[in-house]
Amino acid sequence: MYFGPLGANGSSDSDDLYPGKLRSYGIGPGYQRFLWKNLYSTVFATPYLTQYYDSDNTKIRKGFLLIFRVVAGYRFEFFKHRMYLEPSVEFRSWPVNTNLPGSFKAVEDKFPNYALFSPNLYFGYRF
Repeated sequence: MYFGPLGANGSSDSDDLYPGKLRSYGIGPGYQRFLWKNLYSTVFATPYLTQYYDSDNTKIRKGFLLIFRVVAGYRFEFFKHRMYLEPSVEFRSWPVNTNLPGSFKAVEDKFPNYALFSPNLYFGYRF
């Protein structure tokens, strides 16, 4: 659940927030490839079904959102390769965003439909 456009990059200005909230549900495929030693890249394409709610928490519309992500990073392995940390950067784009209510679209149109170089830090344990 979120209250502002994805392209707002964490802006908390009240003019940059939706007149309600948005909830998205999605699952999508991804592909990861190690390029050289522990340097890797990953691509994802995730479709989302979205639900728009007004300020009274009433569902007003449903829509569709498609997000593409491209990630580049490096894996650091510890404890005989059982644990790892993966710092990375990500480029994210959402070229398809359908059926927005007019008041939501007015806020969404102020921002780009991409985010450049979002930092990430993944960690994991190999069983």
